[in-house]
Amino acid sequence: MFKNRIARLVCGAFFVCAALQVLTLEALSEQIPNFSDPSVMSKFDDRIKNAPADATGYEVRGFAYMQLQKYPNAISALSKAIELAPTFHAYDNRAAAYGCMRDWNALIADATKATLLNPRDSISFGNRAMAYNELGQFAQAQADYLKAIHLNPSQATFYEGLGELLCKEKRYSSALEYLDRALEMNEKQGDAHYYRATAYKAIHRDADAAREFRRASALGYKPGQIGTGFSNQKF
Repeated sequence: MFKNRIARLVCGAFFVCAALQVLTLEALSEQIPNFSDPSVMSKFDDRIKNAPADATGYEVRGFAYMQLQKYPNAISALSKAIELAPTFHAYDNRAAAYGCMRDWNALIADATKATLLNPRDSISFGNRAMAYNELGQFAQAQADYLKAIHLNPSQATFYEGLGELLCKEKRYSSALEYLDRALEMNEKQGDAHYYRATAYKAIHRDADAAREFRRASALGYKPGQIGTGFSNQKF
């Protein structure tokens, strides 16, 4: 579910455009390239071979590997891109790849660099908040979630993540406020239903808790999964 959270937040617009430029004829299309097609990856490799000092080729290849869920490959490609040109997009997406591998400290390091390069991007703060949450650093996580919400108040996963954190701190009334908001925006967040059930159970609203547990289960959420607030950053 952590990977789902990342993928939901990463829209990929920048790198889809760059990928289409590499693919020449396909650049006339608005469709996302089929990265599982070996001929597509071959064209990215040719781009790097012909312009080995161009960071964009490595960034696009890293994006492609992210879509294929080949996270070590993505990290390798994005690391080369950063070596050539340390851009916000490269740091942001490498942070997402580290997150998919549960390397929270590496995520925090890259997300911090991304926030310095683009302090108006909500996803970097949201991703870093989730990593802090997983490490039990709740004060830092809450600060980042609130910053992410301030920058992008329409992103449901930020509210869900903060609600989850507040449940862990047993601040159930506050947790319900954020979880309710998350589900108003996207009622199919299984983890939000699960944590709302947890909060209801803690305050003895047993019928509401049972209903929310059933909804979480119907959506495929299982306790112990990492929530759906992390995102494949915007390439």
